Amino acid sequence: MDAPRLRIVRFFSALWVTALAAAVIVEASRLGSTPFLGMSEKGNEVGLVIEGGPADRAGIRVGDRIIAIDGERIPRRIGPAIALRWGAPGEPMRLTVRRNGAIERIALVPEAPPRTEVLWGLARAAAALLALFVGSVVWMRRSSTLTFVFFLICSAFSLLLFFPHVPPATPFAVAANIGKMLLNAFLPALFLHFFLLFPYERMILRKRPKLPHLLYLAALVLFALNLVHALELFAAPIDGILSRAVSISTVGLFAASLLASLGLFARAFQRTKARTIRRKIRVALWGTAAGVLPSVAVLIYYSLFPGRTTSVDRLAVLALVLVPAGFAYAIVKHGVFDIERIVKRSLVITSITATLILVYFLSYFLLRALLDSVTNLSETLISVLAFLFVIVLFSPIRSRIGDFIDRSIYPERFASRRRLQEFARNLPQLSSETEIVRVSLQSIANVLGVEKGAYFPAGRPSGSADYSWGLSRGAAEGLRLGSLLRDPIHRGERSKLLEEVQAAVPYGYLPEEEETTLEALDAAVLLPIGTRESRFGVAVLGGRLDGDPYSVSDLEILDSLASQTSLAMENARFHRELETKEALARELIVAQTVQRQLLPQSAPSIPGVELTAAMLPCYEVGGDYYDYVSTPQGRILVAVGDVSGKGIPAAILMANVQALFRAEARDGVEPDRILEAMNRRLCEIERPERFVSFFVALLDPERGELRYSGAGHPPPLLVRFDGSLHHLDAAGLLLGIEPEAAYPLGVVRLRPGDLMLCYTDGIPDPYSNGFPIREDHLEEMARTLRHLPAERLLDRIVERIREAEDLQDDTTILILKSG
Repeated sequence: MDAPRLRIVRFFSALWVTALAAAVIVEASRLGSTPFLGMSEKGNEVGLVIEGGPADRAGIRVGDRIIAIDGERIPRRIGPAIALRWGAPGEPMRLTVRRNGAIERIALVPEAPPRTEVLWGLARAAAALLALFVGSVVWMRRSSTLTFVFFLICSAFSLLLFFPHVPPATPFAVAANIGKMLLNAFLPALFLHFFLLFPYERMILRKRPKLPHLLYLAALVLFALNLVHALELFAAPIDGILSRAVSISTVGLFAASLLASLGLFARAFQRTKARTIRRKIRVALWGTAAGVLPSVAVLIYYSLFPGRTTSVDRLAVLALVLVPAGFAYAIVKHGVFDIERIVKRSLVITSITATLILVYFLSYFLLRALLDSVTNLSETLISVLAFLFVIVLFSPIRSRIGDFIDRSIYPERFASRRRLQEFARNLPQLSSETEIVRVSLQSIANVLGVEKGAYFPAGRPSGSADYSWGLSRGAAEGLRLGSLLRDPIHRGERSKLLEEVQAAVPYGYLPEEEETTLEALDAAVLLPIGTRESRFGVAVLGGRLDGDPYSVSDLEILDSLASQTSLAMENARFHRELETKEALARELIVAQTVQRQLLPQSAPSIPGVELTAAMLPCYEVGGDYYDYVSTPQGRILVAVGDVSGKGIPAAILMANVQALFRAEARDGVEPDRILEAMNRRLCEIERPERFVSFFVALLDPERGELRYSGAGHPPPLLVRFDGSLHHLDAAGLLLGIEPEAAYPLGVVRLRPGDLMLCYTDGIPDPYSNGFPIREDHLEEMARTLRHLPAERLLDRIVERIREAEDLQDDTTILILKSG
């Protein structure tokens, strides 16, 4: 439920609780003056007559249908109960009843209620208020589907125990009867829904999340049948059948739902392995059984034997209070809510509010009298001015009342906030995540007096603790916390009591190792450390040294500490990553410098030959390579290579490739022999998925002959002086795949004006899109600009390549032009 809707629901819930509690208190205050009739009604019919009571002495019998009171007809949709209870002891009532088809007129004289009846009524009122109080506290302090359903059940029990009588006016009577119909129809569905969620959500709800809708749909149908019967829409025969069907359905559904709910509860208790959950619900289970079973037995008895009475019916009704009472015990016993402080705060607020109201009205009347004595203004204007002045006077006080109340009731909260502020100021000075966690948990232990605790970092497969306190060394080493507990905590992004977390675990089951950890720590609260983006770990906190349970304000403090800790850890992580990136950037600059120094600093000067090259890495360093080597015979070897991959790994392998090439090129060996020797050496190096494409050409300037061989490299482009294009495609496998691979040797004659353009696969194929230059573009530029010097042609190509916003691969261009 989102926050705005939750606020609306809680507002109307508070209104409902206030109105119902006030109605119960008012009704209880007039129990001594309520007429005692000695009978009870079921709709318009008399359902029970107490022997020797006023109704019995007047001659009223079970099954009599009350048609009119003092001559005024009573419609079925209203019923006689309200009018009968608003009479006065000793004042006769003239009843008109139908008995076996005949009309009877009976004078009924109510009596003053016996003391036992008054005490019985007070007991029911107290039980009703207790049920309402427990339900409202649970709902207001822990807002969820489970607690809202529990609140509705407690409200229904409150009405069952003590339904306040409304004024006898028709609208109030109709509303009261509709309320009773809703209560009878929907309580079974609420009961079943609650025990499908408590103490943990049943698997059937995960498989069929719409199941609660079906329960409430059945309740709605039953309510509609009750309403149709009350409105007397059918003739007598059909109406009688409908009345019987509604009665059987209501009693049967009520009894079946109570028994089914009790069965679900008992099965959950039996199957759950979590000791803390079993401790929490044991009393609630016995309270539910003791409260439900007597009521089911009485309902079935009255359904089978209408008109009979039993001496245990009142005890059965009163036993219903054991259901919320059992849960109230679990709440107080296990510290789920800070009941004592809630009550204390309520008393303080009530006292201060009463005092303020008294002071407010005294100020108002004094100011009004003062204005009346010194001015000639009208009485209305004086009242308005006095009212406005008092409002302005009291406005600054209202904002301080809440602080005063909290400071009086929760003094440790303000002390903790001061410590929290000091802790938050010191956090930025810590740079280590481990140190931040230790300081944070020590602060928690000091602020709240936590006796034991441990921190379990995320991402550790063993689930072991990184830090703990209050335990022996041996016990600390055996701590384990698995994902069954960690995951629900991180999803909730707030601290949770252990019972809440275990209730979210399927069937309440936890591995024995984790149960041992929770027992060793005397676990009470689990606290997530992390943000939505990062999970750092979970802190498990044991009980407090003073023995007090964790209050709502304690959990708020823990959430604040966890938030500060998570932010500090995230900042520390960012700072460490920034330092790492800066160090890596410095190393990359060094690597870039080294790689540039490995490449030829200038091309050899050869008469009649222009030679130039450029490498553009997509990262700071890359896996492309080019080289020139002059031989003793006056020839020159040129090479272009491309290592698979990018970045530092590719650059390291490229340095090895360069060393291999230069070692084989010293004696002017033929290009194909150079590739064969390099391939054998690279195959000896175990580098999975690291292969090299390579091209080697040997130029003899005197003869104008170019001898070449390729290893999986894009075929270089040969552009003749007349503009014709050829590809130097004599090539074999990539280097580093097959040790015995052979590489063919190609031979071409160069004439003045011819140029060879060699490139790596950073220049994509003609079918690629979105790149400023492709192979077809490169061919067209080479043919169009072949008349330019090699340096100028290279500049134009590089300029075109740099138009790309982000290079996808290392790119190398080498141009050899015959003069």
